[in-house]
Amino acid sequence: MLTKTWRDILETAQRAPSPHNVQPWKVRIVSEETCEVFIDTARTLPKEDVTGSFITSGMVMYLETMRYVAQTYQYDLQYELCVDQLIDDDGLQLFAKVVITPDELIAPEFERDIILRRRTSRLPYAPKLIAASDQAKLQLLAQSYGYEYGDMTDPSRVEQVLAQDIAALFRDFNTSSYHDEIVSWFRFTRRAAWRHKDGLDFRCMRVPAVEYYMSARFPRILRLPVLGSLFAERYRRLIGSTPCIAWISGPFWQSQDAVTAGKFLMHFWLELTRMGLYLHPFGNLVTNTTARSEFEALTGSGDVWFVVRIGYTDEPPESYRLPLEQILIEKDV
Repeated sequence: MLTKTWRDILETAQRAPSPHNVQPWKVRIVSEETCEVFIDTARTLPKEDVTGSFITSGMVMYLETMRYVAQTYQYDLQYELCVDQLIDDDGLQLFAKVVITPDELIAPEFERDIILRRRTSRLPYAPKLIAASDQAKLQLLAQSYGYEYGDMTDPSRVEQVLAQDIAALFRDFNTSSYHDEIVSWFRFTRRAAWRHKDGLDFRCMRVPAVEYYMSARFPRILRLPVLGSLFAERYRRLIGSTPCIAWISGPFWQSQDAVTAGKFLMHFWLELTRMGLYLHPFGNLVTNTTARSEFEALTGSGDVWFVVRIGYTDEPPESYRLPLEQILIEKDV
């Protein structure tokens, strides 16, 4: 039974981030106090996320978002992860069992407004640098989870990283397994974005629909000497000003490490939002092993698993989310 409490929690938790906005979770309400959360294997990225670390961390980010939201309604939410569960005939894999308990004394770690304001921004970033005090808070937060936070603001080094990212993106688009998987999540028109309510909406990607379509359907042009250079220059202009690039390094690729990463990343992202900051992940600098090695050589950091540009922007467009009814599973399934 979908009680008002569960509806309140789950509708806001739908705003949680996930790789390529695939929203890989399903929920079955068991009682007024408990629910089960499943991975919908049709919404994973097996060719890109070969270790499953990104989906695992994404699922944990969803659970952490549920936990933070529950606090705003005066509930304590605890979850138990279910390891090595079999996938059922519907392609669902049990991931966690969740319990909520009323707690009038609980102090929300993040207000609901912060959870609602959190999003990715691919807009140009303002030239204003992050305050040193905020930088120190982010470093301490990373350390509390066993990670290292690093950043760079030197314009020439930032440009090197942007060039590495664009080169990695163009190489990956010409790798059939990566290309076919990610393009299946592209939404080229407003109608398609509204119909699917998931994936990578061209509005949020900040790429004109025609160019988005051309690069997806004809990726070879990205490798041609002249056209490839023109597309790279055009994409660099679309990225716009980038005063700061940050990264997180530490254990990630084992399943338990990915769980910790998910807890940290949700905390980190909401803390950024509270500071008035946005981020834009550069996933290809992590999933492309050559690009990751180049980035680590440039920064002198090892075990990098998250690279972003970070700073202040205008409010970006919001990605659509699946309606709650679409993620709910009937109790007898």
